[in-house]
Amino acid sequence: MKSNWILSAVALTSCWKASGTVEPRPPTAGNVDVEIASVTLADDCDTPIATTAGSRLDSTADSSMTQAGARVGGGCEQTTMQLSLRSAPAGAQPTQIRIKKVELLGPDHQPLGTLTSRAPTLWTDAGQYQDWNQTIDPGQTLAASYKLSAPDWSAVPGGRWSPATQTYLIRVTLEVGTQERTVEKQAIIRAMMDPDVVT
Repeated sequence: MKSNWILSAVALTSCWKASGTVEPRPPTAGNVDVEIASVTLADDCDTPIATTAGSRLDSTADSSMTQAGARVGGGCEQTTMQLSLRSAPAGAQPTQIRIKKVELLGPDHQPLGTLTSRAPTLWTDAGQYQDWNQTIDPGQTLAASYKLSAPDWSAVPGGRWSPATQTYLIRVTLEVGTQERTVEKQAIIRAMMDPDVVT
């Protein structure tokens, strides 16, 4: 009699588990591959240069100057980062991407500073970038771009005019869905910039 009661209890428990409510799962990082396609180290063309005491920026002659001293129309190159993203086929959920930290490291992995990311854009079939909400849908392959703040060139060995063969390491910490992930890329491109010489 007792054994029959135990079997009945087990059967009822099994039925309850089978018919229980299944909670929806949030997006996870397992369905998206993220790679750093390229990084260009240069200036920050959206940041005005700081003026010295007694000086001013002329609205017609100097309004296009950037913090690195290069004119937007005459050679300023924005520090940027391109990401390649590939999502799993249909059946997965849309995944949110968020950049948490972008670190610049030297040849011996010594820290050279942190770069701030902004203005995420997406390369379209029309051959141009458009604003991006940092979400990738199931089955998508995307090429995304971010503007980055300029490196602190005073902390970089050799500064802005270090040898063109000098390589760096970029390390990006990001959230992909609900998981944190770190991706790296060696051989960062440094834009060739002329010295700030007054002519």
